[in-house]
Amino acid sequence: MGEALGYMKNLRNQDKIQLSSCETWTEDGIVRVLMTAEICTEEMSRADGAEVMKKLYELEGPRLLLVDYGSMKKEEIGSRKYHSSDPEFTASYDRVALIVSNPVHRVIGSFFMGINKTIKPSRIFNSAEKAIAWLKE
Repeated sequence: MGEALGYMKNLRNQDKIQLSSCETWTEDGIVRVLMTAEICTEEMSRADGAEVMKKLYELEGPRLLLVDYGSMKKEEIGSRKYHSSDPEFTASYDRVALIVSNPVHRVIGSFFMGINKTIKPSRIFNSAEKAIAWLKE
């Protein structure tokens, strides 16, 4: 288990919600998402995105999103576009930090972030601590 994934699993709050592709909860003013599906489709993203947006809108102050890609091995193009450029979804957060578990995922993530230009500040990290520090800047 990677450092980032282990960190996220150890810090779950009581308000954790299990969705079709992820677990989500709020902690320290950050909506946290741990991807649990191996493949994320656009349909899953849209269904789960509504619950994530609800949690983000409940926050007071900056709406911060931390996504740990955990065990996900593939994200379909429609899902990536939804997360990076769908006006309804991107309106729900102010910043997003993405945690990837290995260098290959980081390269692929950077490539797709370049293609699917993100509307909001977004960065990729391989450490939850660094991701949280950046979100709270």
